[in-house]
Amino acid sequence: MLELTTEIIAPPWFAARPVNGGPLNLAQPKRGDWDYESKINGWRTWVHVPTGTTFNRHNQRLSIESQFASALRILREVFACFPAGWNQCEWADCEGLERRHNLGKGSLIVLDIPNHPLPYTVRNDFLQLWCPPLNLDGHACGPNEVRCLRRYRDPFPLWHALRGENERLGCEFYEGVVAKRCDSVYPTQRHSPDAEYTLWMKHRWRF
Repeated sequence: MLELTTEIIAPPWFAARPVNGGPLNLAQPKRGDWDYESKINGWRTWVHVPTGTTFNRHNQRLSIESQFASALRILREVFACFPAGWNQCEWADCEGLERRHNLGKGSLIVLDIPNHPLPYTVRNDFLQLWCPPLNLDGHACGPNEVRCLRRYRDPFPLWHALRGENERLGCEFYEGVVAKRCDSVYPTQRHSPDAEYTLWMKHRWRF
């Protein structure tokens, strides 16, 4: 059972940062088994779920935390319902939607749960059971929601679909795709917020 606390707890490590792989059509072949997610244009938001405390990728308190009050309550309720084996998870690696465009104001996209012994595909499957994933349906994300991301095997249809969605939405809601090796764990490094994780790679159409 997830215990609630009012104590402010600093992140135990830095949020994982993908390697910059350049445009997808120019990328070198990858070794191993990889899946792909949408890359969202938002603010990296590191959430301590029991307290609703948020941090940026440098582990500094997020100045716009109050904008996510509703989504943080939803996220806490979701985590409180997690079954055995997951109910001790306290941190969520998210993307916060605020200020960069007019879609999904105050919403949190849960990118990952840093339950690091489990592979990426297991973590993503679990997230999709508890958070509605973003769908490429022309509506993107509403305000004050909690969503997660689907993973896709073939990146090129996703790459083109996301560009088409941006045109329909009238803004840069998506920035490209993020490749994650299927067996990758969540890294727990405390060295630097700029350290890149070689088992994740981002491919953007703008730099």
